[in-house]
Amino acid sequence: MNKYIEVKTTFETHEATVEFATKILEAKLVACTHVSEIKSHYVFEGQVCNHIEFQLGMITRANLYKKCEEFIKSNHPYRIPQIIAIQIKFGHPDYLDWVDKSCITSD
Repeated sequence: MNKYIEVKTTFETHEATVEFATKILEAKLVACTHVSEIKSHYVFEGQVCNHIEFQLGMITRANLYKKCEEFIKSNHPYRIPQIIAIQIKFGHPDYLDWVDKSCITSD
């Protein structure tokens, strides 16, 4: 199993995204975040929806995924937030060392 992941979720507003990013960084569950404006298209409760959202990508260690998932579920305004993780197969050793040092040490 790979040691590093990018966890992604989405928010309705830029302000909510930045507020959440600050909270999860302060909790030291992730090393860094990045925000992208996206156009989402999906089916929810039988309705086809499309609108602008803000995607938050968060770089962390794979062993912190469950803690990140719980943090997102506990602090997210959506009833069913997107919570996905993508494995990072390769990365510069200095960067990955920084990720290790930036996140909490306990699992």
